[in-house]
Amino acid sequence: MASHSGVEFYDADGAYERKGHTGCAVLIVLLCLVLAAAGVAGFFGYRLYKSAKVVQDDARVVMSSVDTIKDSVMSGNSEALQQSAATISTNAHAIHDEVNTSLWRYASLIPKYGEDIKSVQVLADVLVDLSDNALTPIASSSEVMNLSNLLSDGSINVAALQSLSGTLDAALPVISRSAEAVDALPEANVDRVNDILAKVKDKLVTGDEMLRKVQEVLPYVPAMLGADGQTRNYLIIAQNNAEARSLGGLPGSWGVVSITDGHISLGDFTTILHQEGLQVDGTEEEHAFFATNFDTNPAQVNVLCDFSRVGVLSQQYWMQATGQWVNGVIALDPIFLQHMIGLTGSIEIYDGSVLDGNNTAWRLLSDVYWRYGYDSDEQDYYFAEVAGLAAKSFFNNIGNASITELGKTVFQLIDDHRIYAWMENADEERIVESFGMDGKVKSDPTQPELGIYVDDDTYSKMSWYLNTDIAVGDGVKNEDGTTSYDVKVVFTNIMTPEDSWVSPLYVHGGNAYKRSMGDMLYFIHFLAPAGGSIEDLASEEADWITDGWVYGVQAKRSYTHTDCLESTTYTMRVVVPAEATEPLTVRTTPLAREDALTITYAWEQ
Repeated sequence: MASHSGVEFYDADGAYERKGHTGCAVLIVLLCLVLAAAGVAGFFGYRLYKSAKVVQDDARVVMSSVDTIKDSVMSGNSEALQQSAATISTNAHAIHDEVNTSLWRYASLIPKYGEDIKSVQVLADVLVDLSDNALTPIASSSEVMNLSNLLSDGSINVAALQSLSGTLDAALPVISRSAEAVDALPEANVDRVNDILAKVKDKLVTGDEMLRKVQEVLPYVPAMLGADGQTRNYLIIAQNNAEARSLGGLPGSWGVVSITDGHISLGDFTTILHQEGLQVDGTEEEHAFFATNFDTNPAQVNVLCDFSRVGVLSQQYWMQATGQWVNGVIALDPIFLQHMIGLTGSIEIYDGSVLDGNNTAWRLLSDVYWRYGYDSDEQDYYFAEVAGLAAKSFFNNIGNASITELGKTVFQLIDDHRIYAWMENADEERIVESFGMDGKVKSDPTQPELGIYVDDDTYSKMSWYLNTDIAVGDGVKNEDGTTSYDVKVVFTNIMTPEDSWVSPLYVHGGNAYKRSMGDMLYFIHFLAPAGGSIEDLASEEADWITDGWVYGVQAKRSYTHTDCLESTTYTMRVVVPAEATEPLTVRTTPLAREDALTITYAWEQ
C-alpha cells in the first residue's frame, strides 16, 4: 500500500530515482522559491530549510520501506511486511507533523507558490490516512501471505481469510477517498510537483483496482472452503493426455476432495468409465456436432470443448455412479501434477518409482504403457494411485512452497489450459471465470478466439507422439470492417516406424481402420470466434470436413489419419467481426508433452 503514499518519485521517463531522491530535493527548491517570493531570509529561512531536510530524510526511509513491502508481498514474508508497515507509519506521522508546523503554515500563505505547499500538506495527510487505515491493518492480517500459515496439516486457515476480507472492506474506502483528495488538488506551479501528483494519482487508481479485484473474490472463498461447518465436495478428474480429448485427455481417474471449515479430506481415486446404465443430458446441438456418445460414456465427456458443459455432465455422471452430489468439478492433467510435485517435493509410488518435477508426465503418459501395455487393470491402478498420491502430497505440503513460485506456476498452467474448474454456485463460477479457469467457448465478439481441438479415435495412447504447430498471419482489414487472418495448422506424428513395430497394443491402438501400427486417427474440431467465421478450410491429407454450429459459433469437424513421421496440414481464413478490439488468438487442446505445441502470431514476430 505504501506505493500509493505520494512519496515515490520518477524522472521524465518514468524511472524511479533512487540517487539523491530528487523528488525530495524538489521540495527544498520549492521552499526556496517561496522564500524568494516572500522576501524572507535569515533565521526563518534557515529553519524552513532545515525542516525540509528532515522531511526529505523521512521520505527517504519511507521509499526504502516501499521497496521492502513489494519484496515482502512477492515472497509471502508477512513479518517483513508488518515491519515495513510500522516503519512507514512512524515516518509518515513524522512527515505529517513536520509539514503542519507554523513554519509550513506561514509558507502556505505566500501567493502562487503557497498553493504548492498546501498540496504537499494534503499529500502528507493522505500518507498518514493510507498508513493508519489501510496499510497497517492489511499488514496485520497478512499471515495469509505465508502459505505455511494459510495451509498446514491438510487444513486451510479459513478464519484468516475471513479476517483479511473484512480488513480489505475497510481499506477500500480509505484508498478511494485518498484518490479523490489527490485528484482535487489544483495544478501545481512547479512542473515537478505536477509530475509527482500525477504519479500518486496513478498509483492510487492502480491500488484501488487491484484490491477491488481481490475483494470481488475473497468474500466467497470461506464458503467454498466449507466455512461454518458446511461441507463442500469437489470432484477431481485426472485427464490422461496420452489419449487426447478436446479439453485434455481421457478422463480416467475420478476422486472427491471434501472440505469442512478448511479441513481437507481426499477420497480414493477410481474410474466410472466402464459402468453401464449412465445417461446425462446432452443437447441436440452437441449431439449433432460432436456425433459421439458423450452422454452415455464418461470417457467421452470432455470431447465437448466447453468446460462449463463438461462440469455439469460430470456432476451428473458422478451422482449416478456413486450417489454423491458435488458442488464443483476440477479437471487437471499430468503436466499440472508434475509442476505441483516440483513445488512440493517428489513422491514415491508403490512400485518404487520416484516422481518429481521433471518426469511425472512421462511416467504417467508414456512409460506406464510401455511397461504395462498388455495389462489394462495394472495401468488403471497405476494411474489412479499416482493421481491420488500426487493430490495428497499437494494438499499436505503446499504450505512449504513459495507463494511467488506457486502463483507464477499456477497462472501459467491456467494459461496453458492444464486445469479447468466449474462451480455449481453462480457467484463462485464467476470467480472461476475471473481466473480464466472456466474453459468456456468465448461469446464476446470483441475478444476473438479460434478453437482447434483434437480427439483421439485410435483407441490408444498415441497422443504422446502428437505435435501441433499453429501459425496465425497478420490481420487484413476488410471493406466491411471485419478482419481476416490466414491460419495454418500442422499435426505431426513423431513416432518412428521402428518404435511402432515394437509398441504394445495399448500404445499403438486397436482401431480396425488403422493403416499401419503407427497410424494416428483423429477428429479435429474447429470453432470460429464469436460473430466470426472460418472460410476456405482445406487439407490434402484429411479424410473429410463437415460444417456445423455449436455453442453459438460456426464450427467445422474433420477426420484424419497421420502415419509415423508424417503430418496433416489444414489451412483456413478466419474472419473476425468488426467489433473485435483485440487480435485473433487460438485456444487448442493441451497436449501430452509441454514441447509438443507451438503457436506463433505474425504480429509478435
